[in-house]
Amino acid sequence: MRIGDHAGERSLRRARPASGSAGSAAVLVRTGAVRAVLGYARELGVTAVRGNTEHANLPSQRVMPAAGMEFVREDGELKYYRAHLPVA
Repeated sequence: MRIGDHAGERSLRRARPASGSAGSAAVLVRTGAVRAVLGYARELGVTAVRGNTEHANLPSQRVMPAAGMEFVREDGELKYYRAHLPVA
């Protein structure tokens, strides 16, 4: 596969916490993880990354914007985010 080829959809999922909420430290760790994934994607020549989350998943709705993703839209099921990655 060459840079610029469409690699298809990839999904990163996590198990739902039993308590239904995540602490501030967990949100910071996840934000760092998303930033690392975006950085690696940029190194590979990826120019955009999309993400989505369920309406009830408030921790992810804080993580994605904190990691540099922008809110795009929502429907009855999900909220959608996107990161534009400038070509280095």
